[in-house]
Amino acid sequence: MGQRILEILRTYPIISATIAGCTVLGAVLGLYLLPEDWALARRIAGGALGGAGCGLIVTAPRIIG
Repeated sequence: MGQRILEILRTYPIISATIAGCTVLGAVLGLYLLPEDWALARRIAGGALGGAGCGLIVTAPRIIG
């Protein structure tokens, strides 16, 4: 499993970096923009999930076609 992930990262470095960057940016923005009454872990996880989703939407045309 680990070898496969490394192979994908080497084959598609820009797509991988875009998804990873969106995930990290989403986690940071989630920390600051999501409601304060949410737990810290929930805000970070929510932002990361949203960021990863945005990264997949942005890169989907290159992944599929």
